[in-house]
Amino acid sequence: MPELFSTESIADYLRGQGFELLEVTDSYITTLHHINGAEVDIKGVLGMSFPFEFPSFYLLNRLHFGQLAHVSWTKDPEKPDDDVGLICEGVTISRSVNYESPELVYEFGLESAVRTLTRILS
Repeated sequence: MPELFSTESIADYLRGQGFELLEVTDSYITTLHHINGAEVDIKGVLGMSFPFEFPSFYLLNRLHFGQLAHVSWTKDPEKPDDDVGLICEGVTISRSVNYESPELVYEFGLESAVRTLTRILS
């Protein structure tokens, strides 16, 4: 089965859309955001089913932000010493995923995570 996407092609697309990328690997993309005066790093982890499902988005430096609704107190499975929190966007939200455009799938999920953080960091 041919490869459906590469993280580099998604990263190139995100750069073209004005996102600031901090790190790109085969399994995740980390982006920097400025939300309500705070610098926020978000790590998007592409699971085995991507692009048929959305990536999981994690808030890095979770402890810096204290108690936040919709952000769990989890550990990054790839770096167990890091403090990260899974950004929960709700399981009842209806979404349509066009897996033929993985960069759009990633962008949609990332923008949803940013909107969630923008609401709770105000």
